[in-house]
Amino acid sequence: MKKPPFVIGLQLNYSPNEPFRMLCMPTQKDHAEAIHTAILETLPALQKRFIWAENTPTLEMMKGQVNTWHESYNKDIPQKWDRYVWMILSETNFNSHTLEFNSESSIPDEQFHLMNLSGIISLTRIEEDKDAYEFGYWIREGHQRQNIISDAIQGLITNVEADYFRIRYAKDNAASKAIAAKFGFEYSYTEKDALKWQDGRTKDMLVFTLKR
Repeated sequence: MKKPPFVIGLQLNYSPNEPFRMLCMPTQKDHAEAIHTAILETLPALQKRFIWAENTPTLEMMKGQVNTWHESYNKDIPQKWDRYVWMILSETNFNSHTLEFNSESSIPDEQFHLMNLSGIISLTRIEEDKDAYEFGYWIREGHQRQNIISDAIQGLITNVEADYFRIRYAKDNAASKAIAAKFGFEYSYTEKDALKWQDGRTKDMLVFTLKR
């Protein structure tokens, strides 16, 4: 049983001599405000897809959530339902030697402030005795259609040791359908009326799995 790596870097064209395209950096306690701002900017789109966004999240709620996410990295022994959450930071100008991958050290503040927060991606451990994870993600308003989520998923699949990955999405989510097809996820089953909004709307969720 292993925890995912702390920092994941994706390089433009995946060449060691090229600058970074993006980093996936675990959420820290002092990043709650930046994440909250991104949520508010993207709220109409998020409310169409996620139950958690139906009632506008407050900054205090986000601070508590980020603290919970961060605790998963501090556990010595991974447990079922641990959730590892990364901020997707894109359009950086750092060369490959600038950062040490898969380390427990954080990124210096002066580097973080030069990056753009493009969204959030997460892995939730879904089994007790296997390294099995479910993807979760959302993209910030103005950062869509740039392959950012696709690149972040590629980075996690490449860097995280797992028995299998799972992805769940609403039946009408064409973007997630395309992602599942791109990485070879195979259909497993359908969760009927898995999403239920306060106004009575429901949506089925499709579940796909990628075995290693």
